[in-house]
Amino acid sequence: MKIPRFLKHFSVFVDGNGYAGIAEEVNLPKLSVKMEEFRAGGMDIPIDIDLGQQKLECDFVLAEYNEEVLRLWGIRDHVQVKVNFKGAIERDDKSAEFEPVDVIVQGRWRELDFGSWRPGDKTVLKVQMSVGYFKYSQKGRELVEIDAVNMKRIINGKDMLQGARSAIGI
Repeated sequence: MKIPRFLKHFSVFVDGNGYAGIAEEVNLPKLSVKMEEFRAGGMDIPIDIDLGQQKLECDFVLAEYNEEVLRLWGIRDHVQVKVNFKGAIERDDKSAEFEPVDVIVQGRWRELDFGSWRPGDKTVLKVQMSVGYFKYSQKGRELVEIDAVNMKRIINGKDMLQGARSAIGI
């Protein structure tokens, strides 16, 4: 029987600046397909029809008010800010081998939350991000790539929207 692999370590890079020792928490984008229930004559049960994807968002928490991160507030380009989340997962067995997980998101800040101030308490900066580009790789293999503006949804090397782009001339 195998023991599951667990995330043991992670780091965050915002536009190339590393935040190891400062980044406390990360919530990766949730991948969700927009579905519409459909049932027509001759069908015994309804099925869900894929109507595209839901909006991508992520957030992370820094243990400081970081000037470099704050400077990126207000950028209008949908994919200008690049954030790279790097993780190390390990199975708790004799192999003691770590596998790299690499997540790249591009977008812009949706919300900066400075939290509350109390004497003697630490302050944190919570960053919410609207994501226009997402790529998930594990062990160097690209498993999911989503590019909203360029209409790409690549899953395990297969571009699921290539035919649609061809059909509409883009």
